[in-house]
Amino acid sequence: MLQKFFRPATYVLERLSYSRKLILIALVIVVPLATLTYQLVTALNTDIAATQSEIAGAAYLRPTIALVQHLQQHRGASATFLKGDASFREVMLQKQAAIAADIEAIDAMDAVHGERFGVGASWAELKDTWASLQSDVETLTASESLARHTALIRQVLDYRMSIADASGLTLDPDVDSYYLVVAAVVNYPEVTEAIGQARAIGSGALASGTVQMAERVRLESLSLLAASNAATADNGLERALDANATLHDRLLADVSATRDTSLAFQDMLRNQILDIETPTVDAKTYFDTATIVIDRHFALIDTLSTALDELLQARVDRLQSDLLMDLATALLPALVLAYLFVGFYQSVIGSLTAVLSTARKISEVDLPALAAEMGLLAQGDLTRALTIRTEKVKIESREQLL
Repeated sequence: MLQKFFRPATYVLERLSYSRKLILIALVIVVPLATLTYQLVTALNTDIAATQSEIAGAAYLRPTIALVQHLQQHRGASATFLKGDASFREVMLQKQAAIAADIEAIDAMDAVHGERFGVGASWAELKDTWASLQSDVETLTASESLARHTALIRQVLDYRMSIADASGLTLDPDVDSYYLVVAAVVNYPEVTEAIGQARAIGSGALASGTVQMAERVRLESLSLLAASNAATADNGLERALDANATLHDRLLADVSATRDTSLAFQDMLRNQILDIETPTVDAKTYFDTATIVIDRHFALIDTLSTALDELLQARVDRLQSDLLMDLATALLPALVLAYLFVGFYQSVIGSLTAVLSTARKISEVDLPALAAEMGLLAQGDLTRALTIRTEKVKIESREQLL
C-alpha cells in the first residue's frame, strides 16, 4: 500500500539526475514560502502607503483650518463694522492680510497634493469666491455679508472633508487616531463655526443697540448646535483617550479646559443676552469673549492634529519595522536552506564520485594476475608473490612516466 502511494513520486524522481531532484525538492519548499512572503510584504506596503497618504492629508489640512479661523473672524468683524462700529474696519483689514497668508500656504500644499487628492478645482473656486467677497464686503449689508461669509466657510469645511476623505483620514483603522480625526476635522470645526456665527450675529446686534427676536432665535439655535457638536467630539475623544493611555494623560486637561470655556460662553450668551430684554454686554466684550472661546477650540484642534501626526508617524515606523523583521524572518531560513541544499548536493555528488572511482578501479584490475598472486599467497610463497607485485608496480610506474 505504501509503495503504491509513493510510486508516482518514485517514478518521477528515478528519471531525474541528482541535481534536478534537489532542484525539484527546493522548489516545492521555496515557492510557497516566497508566495506567503510576497503577500505579507504587499499587505504591509499597502498599510504603509495608506498611512503615508493620511499623513499627507493631515499636513494639507493644517493651513485650511487657519483659513477657517480667519474667515470666521473676518465675518464677525464685518458684521460689527456694517452694523455701525467703524473701529472694526481695522480688524477686517488685519484678517484679510491673514487670509492672504493662508491662501499662499494652501497654494503650496495644493501644488504638491492637489492633483493626488482631486481638490485642485475646488480650491481654485474657493479663492475666486473669497476674492469676490473681499472686494464687495464694505458695500454689503450686514445680512448679506453674513450670508456670503457663512456660505464660503461652509465651502471650506466641505473642502476639508474632501481632503480627509481622499487621503483616507476618515477611514483610519485605529480607535485612537480615528476619533482624533473626527474631532479635529469634523466636530470641533463645526463647534467653531456655530460659535463664529453666534459671534457675528450677536456682536452685530449689540453694535446696532437692539437684539431682534429673529436674532435671539438664531443665537439660541447656534448655541444648541455648538453644544451638540462639542458633546459628540467629547464622546469620541473619551473613546480615543480610553484606548490610548498616553493620549489620556496628554490631552485630558486641554479637552476639559476647552469644554469649561465653551460652557462659560454659553452661560454668558444666555444670561446677558437671551434671557433678558436688554443685553448687559457690549459688542466688543461679546466679540472678544466669543473669540477667546473659538481660539481655544482652534488651539485644541492644533493639539489634536499634532497628536494625530505623531500617531500616524509611529504607525509608519512600526509597519516599516515589521516589514524588515518579516523579510529577515523569511530570508534567513531561505538562505540557511539554500546553504544546506548546496552542502547536501556536494556531499551526495562527492560520495557518488568516490563510488564511481572505486568501481572504475575494480573494472581495471587484471583478474588472472590477481588470481595467480592469491594462489601463491595461499601456498605460502609470500616472497614470490611480493616479487611479482613489485615488478608490476615498476612496469606501471614506467608507463606513467612515458
